[in-house]
Amino acid sequence: MLDLEEKGTMDAIGMLRIISESTLDINKELCASFVDGQKTLEHVNWTKLMHILKETGTDWHKRRMISKQYMKQGVKV
Repeated sequence: MLDLEEKGTMDAIGMLRIISESTLDINKELCASFVDGQKTLEHVNWTKLMHILKETGTDWHKRRMISKQYMKQGVKV
């Protein structure tokens, strides 16, 4: 897990580039998300969000990652 809370934007962009390039080297798909947690996560109805994601066809791996990352405040990638 990357903890970029203490780092600047340029550090985050550099890490994203390194991850992206290594993903290309091993021919894997990359999915990245950027969220301002202080503003967007305070008033989320997580049960409703997970239900909507399921209804719209989001596969369970992605729903599980979102659930662990934001509802339980931790994720392993």
